[in-house]
Amino acid sequence: INLQGKGSLARTGYTTDGWATSSTGGKAYDFGGTYSGNSSTKLYAHWNLVNYSISYTLNGGSVTGNPTSYNVTTNTFTLKNPTRTGYTFAGWTGSNGTTKQTTVQIAKGSTGDKSYTANWTANTYTITLDPQGDRVYNFSMDGPKPPGLHYRDARLLRSSIFQ
Repeated sequence: INLQGKGSLARTGYTTDGWATSSTGGKAYDFGGTYSGNSSTKLYAHWNLVNYSISYTLNGGSVTGNPTSYNVTTNTFTLKNPTRTGYTFAGWTGSNGTTKQTTVQIAKGSTGDKSYTANWTANTYTITLDPQGDRVYNFSMDGPKPPGLHYRDARLLRSSIFQ
């Protein structure tokens, strides 16, 4: 007996590659193959779970614990947000759209490769100088740098500049 080809068999999140002799069994026959048994049998489509990838562009940030793949049987999960010194996380964009979102979930049953980009807002810092004598002030700014000052620059401030 010549076995039917794939035809219109479809199942979200799976591919099929042949026929099995039980609903949970491995592939026993290829599509279009030949069954040469001498008794009645029931054949089941053999399904293979598709794994999808998740990629991240962190733009200088870091994060741990976010998965790099999933499939339709993966339970719903929420992406962990990255951190970056001197910046506040503004949200993810990418597979979730162009609107920045700080909470992104991938629901059980989802399909397709995903890609997410971290977006940041630079922190603003206020520096208050106390003109009570000569002091060494260590700048330790993690946000945008004013002209002439760089991250962790040390400057000697003379009392004469406050007169």
